[in-house]
Formats: sequence, C-alpha cells, structure tokens
Amino acid sequence: MPMQFPPFERYLLTLRLTAPAKFHFLHGGALRGLLSAALEQHELPVEIVPFAPESGRARFDTGEAYRLGLTLTGPEAASAGKLLRGLERVGRQAPRKTEGPPPTLGGNFRLEAAEPLPAADLNAEAAALAGLDAVTRGGPLASRGGPLASRGGPLASRGGSPASRGGSPASRGGSLASRGGSLASRVVSYFEIRSPGRSGLR
Repeated sequence: MPMQFPPFERYLLTLRLTAPAKFHFLHGGALRGLLSAALEQHELPVEIVPFAPESGRARFDTGEAYRLGLTLTGPEAASAGKLLRGLERVGRQAPRKTEGPPPTLGGNFRLEAAEPLPAADLNAEAAALAGLDAVTRGGPLASRGGPLASRGGPLASRGGSPASRGGSPASRGGSLASRGGSLASRVVSYFEIRSPGRSGLR
C-alpha cells in the first residue's frame, strides 16, 4: 500500500541584494527572522521549513544573489503567494529601528525568482531502500580484511583487524532486518507517525 503524505510544496528562492549583507556562519537564524517578518508574526509555523544552502559564507556584496530553499507542508502548502508577497515587502522596506542590531535581510534585497521544485517520489525512494538491509552483512572490513589490516596498520599491530577481533557486524548482531525491521519499514513507520492525525506536524 502506498504511503500517505501530507501535501507539500518546495521552492528555490533567489534574492538579489541591493546592499551588502553580513551573516553568521549558520544562516538559519537570519532566515527565520526573514520569514517571520514576511508573515508578520513572531512564531514561524512548523509547517514552513527553510533551508539555508548559503550557510558557511559570511559576506555578500551588492548585486549578488542569495538563495534559500523553502518547504511548505500541510495547511501551509497553499500559502506560497502570501509568503512571497511578504518577502517582496520586507525586501523593499527599511527595517524599523530597534535597540538591537538591524536584521540581516530586510530593506536590502529584491525577490528575483521563486522556482517551484518537483516533488520527490517518496514511495519509489522507500522501495529503493528495501534492498539496503543487507549492507551490514559482511561490510568492507569483513569482506576484504580491512584496509588498515591489509597494510599492517595500527589496528593490525594492536591485535588484528576489526573482523578478526569480533567478526562482521552481521556476526555480532545480525542484519538490520533481524534487529527490528528493514530500513524501508523504518522509513514507512517514521512518516506514518508524522502524518496528520498521528501525532503529526501540529
């Protein structure tokens, strides 16, 4: 039986900076503040999930593109228009003066593009995972004796390879299937638990 998932939409947004911007190493806080300002509410709904692919870069100059991912699930899947209009407004308007530092993204960009991304075929991905429960049966260390052992490395000099000291993962505890089900069944259980009506997103 195919797995049932709540509706969701994914987007790749491109902001074009109209002034320099400085970020912390991780951009999650800046994106949360940006989206909260766009929605004009402090708490960001759990059904709105930002992704910060630019994390790690601390400085952007005027004219550069800044990209972020956005996933809208459940009841928020239909709110893309409202959110995009809010982002356009936040990019144009100068932020209100407060006692704290100004927001990283606010009054210094224009929304250049909002590209819908195709939904992943999650049932196909779960089916592909079904054959992976055999990965632990005789892994690379057990099947080849281990690169460290074959080269006379430190593990070998202290008492043999991991395989010789205790066998492969399969011999020490069996495959994932014998310890509680295949990877595919665990993925199915995870999404069933998070589906609406089953201790889901709310």
